[in-house]
Amino acid sequence: MVEDKTDLLVLGGGPAGVAASIRARQLGAKVLLVEKEDIGGVCMNRGCIPTKCLMEVAWLHWWLKNRTELGLRVKDLEMDWGSLMARKEETVRFLRMGTESVLRSNGVQVIRGKGLFCSSEEIVVEGRRFAARRFIVACGARWEEEPFGSSFNGRIVNTDWLLNLTEVPDSVAVLGSGPVELEAAQYLRFLGSKVTILEPSSRIMPQEDREIARRMSSILKEQGVEIIVGARPLNVEEEGEGLTILYETKTGPSKVSCSFFLHAKRRPALEDLALDKAGLGKTDQTLHLDPYLATTLSHIFFAGDGAGEPFYSHRATAMGILAAENALGGRRPFQSERVPRTYYTFPQLASVGMTESQAKERGYEVITVTIPYGTNAAAMIGLETEGALKIVSEKRYGEVLGVHILGANATELISEALLAMELEATVDELAQVVRPHPTFSETLTEAAREVMGKAIYLLR
Repeated sequence: MVEDKTDLLVLGGGPAGVAASIRARQLGAKVLLVEKEDIGGVCMNRGCIPTKCLMEVAWLHWWLKNRTELGLRVKDLEMDWGSLMARKEETVRFLRMGTESVLRSNGVQVIRGKGLFCSSEEIVVEGRRFAARRFIVACGARWEEEPFGSSFNGRIVNTDWLLNLTEVPDSVAVLGSGPVELEAAQYLRFLGSKVTILEPSSRIMPQEDREIARRMSSILKEQGVEIIVGARPLNVEEEGEGLTILYETKTGPSKVSCSFFLHAKRRPALEDLALDKAGLGKTDQTLHLDPYLATTLSHIFFAGDGAGEPFYSHRATAMGILAAENALGGRRPFQSERVPRTYYTFPQLASVGMTESQAKERGYEVITVTIPYGTNAAAMIGLETEGALKIVSEKRYGEVLGVHILGANATELISEALLAMELEATVDELAQVVRPHPTFSETLTEAAREVMGKAIYLLR
């Protein structure tokens, strides 16, 4: 027996599901939100929030020990693991409690339990049946199975392992160089571990601009991170209390020894939804969605990590809002090219739009300008001169095609580029903006000037 029929039923209480539920309530819909675990999803509970709490402290620990030119000498600096972990847990708890309060205050009914489709118009949650006119699936993503099996005494790990780590491992090999992998690699390195990145592609961060990725690679190496590109793992063997990873490069097979092997690949969590009973077929792949985030069944929408990569919380939130609007009568497409790519490393990396090579491949005649952070006064003051800001623009009209920032506050500065691109601002208009001095944002103005050959503070 169906207990209730609602306007919109949302499966998943992560950033996409929370945003979708609240936006739908703002539009006057009756909403049910189904969540089997903690509200907030992976980002709030096991990802973005707790890992950033840990990373900030690890970076500060490393910074104070290595940046002696700041004029500070700190004796007997040590980690207080108990306080660090308590602060991490309190931050997560506070944010989760706040999110639950926001849902209640907006009139979203939350149903606890695992939701499964039993038809295209009904789901079952722990034996209770609910019907809805529209559905948004915000199921999130899950860890891929551990490579080479799970019989290595817990030494093949994902980033969940970092959340309660209170002893620094001797050595860790990290597979890949995406945002999660690079943040984990740096965190461990800042704590004192020997870290080796095994990147299967020919360079790290293959989806990012080649010049920016090359700069990041140099910074990581200076920090003591070993990087091996073109490395495809073949096998893992136990060796004493650690592991030996056999991998292959273009020069042949080789191996690296480590205490732990970190594998942080995720995939959409589609298996446990009974999508076949909804009429969407059995799949372990990302479903096909139209530009409005609808499936082949026009009343079922997807949002967030369940819709496929890239797995960013800000992307999930934007998709959730849009899916709710479209499910309730809207008709606005999701603009994936406007989603910023962010790495909360030190220095940070953030980008939006096309890389230089992508723009050329699409037939644009481009002008690119790269301004090093070393020319920025704020960066000099804070000893944060590593990195650069790059603009990719179209030559004829000055359209901004892409902005790529490696440096302090990059994840904040990228918002200026996003707004400029959303408003279709030209590089000439970017160059006219008066920004305060001394700030990191001045570099964006200088780069825009230099696209037109008018930079003020560059040597000629």
